[in-house]
Amino acid sequence: ERQPSHYLLYLSKEPLLRAPLVPLRQHRDRNDLRALHRRLAHAPQHAPALHLAGLLQHQLGHSGVAVDKIQASIALQPGCAAAHNDLGIALKALGRLPEAVESFRQALALSPGFADAHFNLGNALKELGNLPDAVTCFVRADALKPGLPDVATNCGAALRDLNRYDEAAWCYAEALRREPDFPEAHWNRGVLRLLSGEYEGGWRDYEWRWRVPGLLPPKREFAEPEWTGGDLRGRRI
Repeated sequence: ERQPSHYLLYLSKEPLLRAPLVPLRQHRDRNDLRALHRRLAHAPQHAPALHLAGLLQHQLGHSGVAVDKIQASIALQPGCAAAHNDLGIALKALGRLPEAVESFRQALALSPGFADAHFNLGNALKELGNLPDAVTCFVRADALKPGLPDVATNCGAALRDLNRYDEAAWCYAEALRREPDFPEAHWNRGVLRLLSGEYEGGWRDYEWRWRVPGLLPPKREFAEPEWTGGDLRGRRI
C-alpha cells in the first residue's frame, strides 16, 4: 500500500515530518511520536496531528490504535482524502477488508485523481476476489501515476488469476522494463511461467522469491553447494 508523500504537519515553525511512512530508521526515531503526543496534549482536537499520529502508530505495528487516531482525525476533518486512504491502509492491515474498501472509495469520492487510493483499492479488491474491478483500479492508478513497477506487477497478478496469461506476461515485462531488478515482478513472472510450462525461465525467475520483502523466512545457508537443477547422475542431494 501507499501513503501520501506530500503530507506536512507543522508543530512549530518547521514541518515535523515529510513522507511519514518511510521506515522508522529514517526518522528521528520515536521522538516524532512523542512530539505528536505532546502536541495533542495541548490541542487534542488537532486533526493533522491525530492523522499523523495514526500513521506512525501503523508503522510501529499498532494498526488498531492507528484506526482510532485516524478516525478521530476524520471526525474533525471529514474532507481529507489522505486520511480516508490511510484509514483504509490500517483497516486492511487488520484484515477488515470491506471497511478498507469503503475507506478507499471515500478517498476517491473526495479526490478522484488520487492515484495511490486507486492502487490501494485495487489491492483490497484483489484480496476480496473481485479481480475485474481490481484490474480496473490498477489501470487507473497507472494512468494517473505512470512508471511505477508495483502497479504493473499487481495488475499482472490480478490478470494471472483471471487466467489472462498473455496480458499478465505483458504487465510483468513492463514492470521489469521500469525497474529491471524488481523482485516482485520476477517472482510473479516465475509463477506465471511455471503455470504456463516454461520451466527453465520459470524456475530462474522463481528464485527471486528470496528477495521479496516479507514473502519468506530468511534463506537458510548450508555448507553444501546448492542444487540448481543440473544433471544428478552420479550425485545425490
